[in-house]
Amino acid sequence: MTTIPEIQKRLHALADALVMPLLFPMKPEDIGCELRNLTIQLSRRPPVTRAPIVSRPMTPEVAAKIRQIHETYPDLTQQQIAERIGVTAGRVSETLAGKRK
Repeated sequence: MTTIPEIQKRLHALADALVMPLLFPMKPEDIGCELRNLTIQLSRRPPVTRAPIVSRPMTPEVAAKIRQIHETYPDLTQQQIAERIGVTAGRVSETLAGKRK
């Protein structure tokens, strides 16, 4: 397996071959073939496992409920609000920051 820094170094060498063909002679078809191989090496593997979704989906109604609880009980933490509603603390944070409608 090739590392990203190794691929980056090889891409620089291929760029030099294209920009300065007299110093770095390579056939265009060889450059294309190597570029194709490098892109294959950069592909990610598919995820092996994913955790099941346990929080309820975000809807405008859920976001409104989050804002309502936050206004009514300003001393509650985002984690406490999340536990009451059944969403993650990240969703509560996004809602209160205005990223969720």
